[in-house]
Order: sequence, then structure tokens, then C-alpha cells
Amino acid sequence: MNVSPFPRAVRPASTPLGLFFRAGRNDHPALSQLLSTGQRSFFGIVFEAGRVERHKELLELAEKSRLECILDPCTQASATVGGYSKDHGRLPWGTDRPHLLSDFEGANQRRVVSSLANFVIKHRFSQVLAPTHLIRDANDVWFSVDLETFYGLREQLDKNGGRKISIVYSLCLPYATFRDESAREKIIAQLEGLPAQSVWLKVDGCGASSSPAAVRNYIEATSDFHHLELPVVSDQVGGLVGLSLLALSAVGGITHGLTLGERFNAQHWRHRPHGTPHMQHPRVYFPTLTCI
Repeated sequence: MNVSPFPRAVRPASTPLGLFFRAGRNDHPALSQLLSTGQRSFFGIVFEAGRVERHKELLELAEKSRLECILDPCTQASATVGGYSKDHGRLPWGTDRPHLLSDFEGANQRRVVSSLANFVIKHRFSQVLAPTHLIRDANDVWFSVDLETFYGLREQLDKNGGRKISIVYSLCLPYATFRDESAREKIIAQLEGLPAQSVWLKVDGCGASSSPAAVRNYIEATSDFHHLELPVVSDQVGGLVGLSLLALSAVGGITHGLTLGERFNAQHWRHRPHGTPHMQHPRVYFPTLTCI
């Protein structure tokens, strides 16, 4: 009897859990170095639209590495007084002020989806986050407009040769709405049948610093979204909280930045910025510490 020198799988391996990195403004050198060393322990990279030129080399390297290259059109931030920036205004679908609801209706909506589809195809992204917004609940006027825009973008991509480009639905909402069972049911009902690649949950106030009670509520809430039969990903959730959500099969993937962006907080979107903006200092992880 011949015995193979290599171990064989007794049963098929389960689908690996997803990890996506959000490329911060100065993260491209570290991520490029990671890819250059042959590391493929994550699924893809999310690129903010206003930084595509800055991250051009990283985008090319990620594509060659066969990672998912995902565009964030930044429409959630650009529709708020605190999140809007001049970089957002210079985008093909941007304006010289924060977006208004009217910018995503009628002819303006067609302009947004057309320019966004062309941008995605031009820069060879494999996926794009739908141009959604922060909503209060299922009755929020932005929600119905976002769904219309999603279908418009899908149609425009298909027309322009981007049929293979997937659209991710980014659901951005307050924690109170997310944990409200009745509110969740109404939102999920509106998402039924959506031709999305996955649903990314971006919950205000949730992330690496969430309390045990908040994590439990998060797990209970996400179970309802699995009825959509779409992959569910926690956006901007890291640390032990993110690992817990993966370990307990609450979600199929997480996204966060390099030591930053492990918690989503929309508080600063609600107020006009004051003073000079600054970034939080990144942390340094020590994988192994030896006690003497």
C-alpha cells in the first residue's frame, strides 16, 4: 500500500473568515511591504476615493496579488458638515459643499452613478461600496434614495463593461437603531433581494472598545441579517471585539485600519471641524513578549 508523505484533508475546509484592511492616508508603505513579502493572510484592501492617486502603487500591487480592491466613494462622510472635505468635493461625483438629498435624485443621481461607475472601471477595482449614507431608521429618506442609487449603479456598471464588478451594500446606522428588533426587521425587509455581493455593517459607537453588553447586543442583532443570505461583514471593528465576532460566527468578516479605524464613531460628522485636524498616534504591537 502506497502511503502519501503529505497529510490529506479528511473533510473539506470551511470557507475562511474575511479580513479587509482600510488603507489610511499613510498606510500604503506598510501595506505594500506586507504584500511584497508574500503575505496573503487577508482578503482585500479598501481604498478611499480621494486617496486613489496617493495609493496608486498599492492598488496596482494589490491587484497583482489577486486581492479584492474595494473602492469607498466616501458618500457617507461627504453628506455631513463634519465629514465633508475638499478632497470629497474634487471627486467626479462631488460638489463644492456637503451632499444634499437632491444630489442623489433624478438627473443628479444619474450623474453620480455614471461618474462613479466610470471611476471604478478606470481604476480597475474589483468591488465598490454602494454610495450610501448614514440613516436613522428604515423610514429615513436617505435609505430609499440609497436603494435606488444602488440599482442605478448596478445598471451603469453592466452597461459600461463592469458586469463582473461586485457592489457591497454599506449599511451605516446608529447603535440604538441597530439593536432595535422592530427597526432591524423593517431595514432587512427593504434589503431583501438586493443583488449585493455582501452587506457591511457600520454601526455608530461600535468597535474595539465596545462593552461586553454591547458585543452581546451586536451578536444578537447580526443574526437577523443572515436571513438575507448574503455575507455579513463588520466594518471598522477590530481588536478583541472583532475577533470575538468572528469566533462566534456572528459575522463572516471584519474590516479595520492598521492599528487605527477599529471603531466607527460618527460623532465628528455632526459638527463642523474646528482647529487643525490631527491623527491619533498609531500603536505598536509586540507579537511575543518574554518575561524574565
